[in-house]
Amino acid sequence: MRCQAPPPFQKTQAMNVWMPAAAGDPRVDLQEAEAASALGDFRQEADALARTAASAEKIGARGLLARARLLEGRSAYNQGKPEAGVRALNEARQLFQEVGDRAGVASTFNSLGTLLSDQKDVATGIAMYEASLKQSEEIGDRKAMSAALNNMGITFKDMRQFDAALKAHERSLALRREIGERNWTAVSLSNIGVVYFEQDRFSEAEKYYRE
Repeated sequence: MRCQAPPPFQKTQAMNVWMPAAAGDPRVDLQEAEAASALGDFRQEADALARTAASAEKIGARGLLARARLLEGRSAYNQGKPEAGVRALNEARQLFQEVGDRAGVASTFNSLGTLLSDQKDVATGIAMYEASLKQSEEIGDRKAMSAALNNMGITFKDMRQFDAALKAHERSLALRREIGERNWTAVSLSNIGVVYFEQDRFSEAEKYYRE
């Protein structure tokens, strides 16, 4: 299972985040888009993201615009529109860089890695995961580090580079245990089991499945 978590708002966006919400506030539309995304309602998500982008551009809230573009890119990927997804994600990355939101940059690199890997551009996909990991390490975001390593491990497994896959998944597992993410720890254990299973190492796979 690949994982993509939306980036947290950074202090550079504080003026957009901590004011009381009002009519036409792009944060409200963004929350609506996130809810629609969780429900798989792509039409409602697209409408809410369009309103978010328009309002954010009007008031100069580039951090919110970046997050809208990030969600737009992920939505395009989920709908099988990879070229639109790459365009939106690259715009999101540039905007996050402009506002100094390194967590947002890392999250966007992670999403690009998933999209490009699934489009068989594996080398670039791995490079995006590595960029996400580097950004996350530099800001001490262990949750984002674990996500990048998890997705890297899946990609290496798909390439049948099993040693690299195990190394990435084991690092992700260690981080998830450190920060107490029980659900994602279970995902990492399962992913390691899959790597062993695909090598016909069934007893080792069973150990991780049972754990």
